[in-house]
Amino acid sequence: MYDKKCKSCHSIAGVAGPMAKVGGPLDGVGAKRDEAWLRAYFKDPKSKLPDAKMPKMSLPDADWDALVAYMLTLK
Repeated sequence: MYDKKCKSCHSIAGVAGPMAKVGGPLDGVGAKRDEAWLRAYFKDPKSKLPDAKMPKMSLPDADWDALVAYMLTLK
């Protein structure tokens, strides 16, 4: 899921996609945010950060669960 939906605009542990400067690193996101915040942000980024550049995402529930669970491991 990360490789398909996130990696192009983000990085983890220095491994970056081609537009990683736009989205930035995700290292430590699981220590900074909780599950509810991440879910709300992914569905509508501007609802949490008005200046967010990330687009809204539409995914099946199982994919939301997997993506949020993965982000929470990034401590």
